[in-house]
Amino acid sequence: MCAGTVPFKHPSIMGLYNVIRTQPISFPNKPVVSASLKDLISQMLCKDPAKRATLPQVMTHPWTTHGNNLPLQCRQVSVGVTPLHLFSFHFIPYSLGCGASNDSSDILA
Repeated sequence: MCAGTVPFKHPSIMGLYNVIRTQPISFPNKPVVSASLKDLISQMLCKDPAKRATLPQVMTHPWTTHGNNLPLQCRQVSVGVTPLHLFSFHFIPYSLGCGASNDSSDILA
């Protein structure tokens, strides 16, 4: 993840599943991971799904929003009876002869 390695390791798939399910997450000494990022990752990888961070919680976490200086826009929409959380993202066109402009002024508009 943030350290250039996976958070759980084991030589066999079944052993890896067991490690993920039973072992606490640990962070390497190098590179140094901020307390805020450790908190976010720990919430995202919580063993109990009922306590695990939701996408809206991840998107409003202080690490994600740089201390709430860069809040992400979020809106909730209902489809049928199931609420879905939709977030506004800006997509940058990938141009390989697909007719997309290489002029960045229209991408940021």
